[in-house]
Amino acid sequence: MSSFNTADPTRSVRVGGVLISAEWQDYDTPEERRWWLDQAFEQSQRAVNAGAKIVFWSEWGIFVDEFPENTTADANGPNKHYNCSSAPHMTSTFCALYNRASMLAKKNNVYFGPSFISFFSNTRDVNATNRFLLFSPDGELLFDYQKAHPVLGGEDNVLAGPKNVAFADTEYGRVAGVICADAGYPTYMQQVGRGGADLLLVPAYDWPQIYTASTPEMVPRAIENGVVMMRLTSFGRVEAVGPLGEMLLQVNTFGLPAEVPCGDHRCANTTYVLADLPAHYRRYSLYPYIGYDDLHAYACCALAAAVTVGAFVVVPVVRCVRRRRNRYHLPTGDNDSGGI
Repeated sequence: MSSFNTADPTRSVRVGGVLISAEWQDYDTPEERRWWLDQAFEQSQRAVNAGAKIVFWSEWGIFVDEFPENTTADANGPNKHYNCSSAPHMTSTFCALYNRASMLAKKNNVYFGPSFISFFSNTRDVNATNRFLLFSPDGELLFDYQKAHPVLGGEDNVLAGPKNVAFADTEYGRVAGVICADAGYPTYMQQVGRGGADLLLVPAYDWPQIYTASTPEMVPRAIENGVVMMRLTSFGRVEAVGPLGEMLLQVNTFGLPAEVPCGDHRCANTTYVLADLPAHYRRYSLYPYIGYDDLHAYACCALAAAVTVGAFVVVPVVRCVRRRRNRYHLPTGDNDSGGI
């Protein structure tokens, strides 16, 4: 599946979003996870073949382990060292994804952003991170973002990441990245505007109960921070919004089947969307430097100043004018006699 909007090819970048519409609870074996991974990479390659220069994945569709298969040992916390060329992590599915993603970016000369759930323990209650990586056309890692605001009740096992929006400088402008619910925190998202981002990528995952509630946050976040924002979600509505509130892309993915036949099994359904988005299209906004809390304070100060001016300047002046008119019997202008 693909959708295009009209854009000037000399000042735009084609972005591909891979949608992984999986019911994750039904897939928990290494074999099934590999099927997911293969399909996600296959759709990523198709998006690249269709001209995408930036490709990223939706949230909560791919699951990897940071410890070797068939073991019960914990990894030493989330893998931030990328020792994927040496034991013990070299046989983990995390390293398989990491190396494969780096190769896809380098082979195709594109920016590639896989989003996935990474398990660093199979014995702890909090045992996973929600991650979004971005690789350069050289295959180098530009950022590793960890979801800062896991959803209460749905991601109780997910370790919250540092509250720092990810940034990467590219030839298409400065790219920022957050994950799903992070975009619902306006004060947190001020980092996007302050950081000078041109394009904000948001992997996401929706479900029926929040289908109509999560997407409307798109427009204000883009306008507030003067950025082009693309929110890529399974079971929801994929949207790209410009810094002036213009709708650049809208695709309903809520009706996609979660599963498709896959040999003797049933695998996660994957597809992709394409959008030509403006490059280097940042617009200056005062909001990131003021924000909700500060704006409330400024509004209170302005109201207090207005009341003060009214009480100590306007009211005395009006009273003075009235006394002068009464003293000299000047006309008020309410009754015009029409003559001298």
